[in-house]
Amino acid sequence: MTTVYAPAVLEGYEWALPVESRDTELFLADVGHRCADSWTPPRMYLLHLDEGDRQPRAYSDCPWLGSHTPILRPPAVEALGNLVARDAELLPLVCAEAELVALHTHTVVDAFDMERSEVVRFQSSGRVMTVRSHVFRPDALEGVVVFKLPQLLRGSTFVTQPYVDAVRRAGLVGVGFRRLWSDDT
Repeated sequence: MTTVYAPAVLEGYEWALPVESRDTELFLADVGHRCADSWTPPRMYLLHLDEGDRQPRAYSDCPWLGSHTPILRPPAVEALGNLVARDAELLPLVCAEAELVALHTHTVVDAFDMERSEVVRFQSSGRVMTVRSHVFRPDALEGVVVFKLPQLLRGSTFVTQPYVDAVRRAGLVGVGFRRLWSDDT
């Protein structure tokens, strides 16, 4: 059985953000390629307070940056590092408050069944704007733990059941997932 998830933000938990807003682009570059040798770690900070009512945000083993790039603290690295080693690399970040790494996915798999998925496209270019419902080809995902789609390189990182299971077994805090698809339904 193959099940695919996307990272999901959990309300009330920490975020990890670049000090310089222009560094946000670093997390969307070089998808599909290893980049550890040329990586210059950006400076990051943890967002500890909710911006609306100034409520404190709870500790997270994976502070939220976006679904495109999971951020990991040491407990998450310990739980996931070996599991994702074939599909991603862990890139160091500079943060005065915490030891953080970015999970940079270099595995790109053409596993997206465009004909069976519900896709919204830009009228002007025909490119994918958003996906309302995902359908994947399970044969293309055998042995894959974390991946990107060639049609959505700047979009979400996708993870399979072994990743979610490892997070749950390790009891990682503040980590959310959105189940997108399973071949058993």
